[in-house]
Amino acid sequence: MKIENPYTTGNFNPLFALSLTIGLLILQAIPAWSQPALLGALSADGEAYIYHDHRIQPGFGYLLSRTVDGQTEDLVTEPARAVTNGNDLVSILGPLSTDLMHLMEVTSPQMLYLRLTADPDLLTILSLTFPEVAIAFAQVFIDTDPVPGRAAVYRFTIVDSNGNPTGIAIEERLTIRDFTPTTPANLSASHEQNQIEVLWDYPRLDFSGDDRMIRFRLLAKMEGDGRFSATGPGLIMRQNEVTRYRAHLPYDPTRERFEVMVQAIDVTGTFIALSDPITVETGKLVVPASAL
Repeated sequence: MKIENPYTTGNFNPLFALSLTIGLLILQAIPAWSQPALLGALSADGEAYIYHDHRIQPGFGYLLSRTVDGQTEDLVTEPARAVTNGNDLVSILGPLSTDLMHLMEVTSPQMLYLRLTADPDLLTILSLTFPEVAIAFAQVFIDTDPVPGRAAVYRFTIVDSNGNPTGIAIEERLTIRDFTPTTPANLSASHEQNQIEVLWDYPRLDFSGDDRMIRFRLLAKMEGDGRFSATGPGLIMRQNEVTRYRAHLPYDPTRERFEVMVQAIDVTGTFIALSDPITVETGKLVVPASAL
């Protein structure tokens, strides 16, 4: 599997290219999720995504209850199970499976499944980044009728392939609140030879509060185009100790002017904070003949 240099890689296409090493992902992308065992996030449409940190074996699953003001309600009574093969995985992932196979440099659904199940740390990162992955591996419960602003105890009871409790339960009291995501700020761009560097500011990652923004995406609009579209690295992870981010885009000699914006995206994939656009002028850029 090819892992690119930290922060930056990419070109004008939507395919996924890891912008961080796996080590940086593990150490910096989710530094605050060792305690507590559960992580809750409210989506833009009012649903609560409840993630747990227990690795569920293929075919195993969970039952779930929620207690509010002393009243317990069973919300999952038929086990939500982790997939056991590649075909079931891609049926849940949908179009995302193609991008992930490209990312993992594998050529079949079963190879993708084996790659993810062999690397628990990477699976954790991708589960937080893409809810479809978390659903496929039974790492998340989506509460469609949550109680925002009120304390609720969520309890995952892990069951085996026959539906029998394994003796493992993950329980945590969570208070999930509405939040306003921070917008990427101080966007700037410069160019050198055959690439353009885009930089922006964002607060350090801290899941101990209500902030659940996990990754970034670049959007560009070329001169004469009607709308912005995704460009550059497909996966730019937010990091614990980093407040200044960067991404590199290759120079397109047919374009002398374009606009760039940065999106910050949360763990549910529904909260998106969009920076103000900046205009990049490239008309005076000298490009080596080898780059054309």
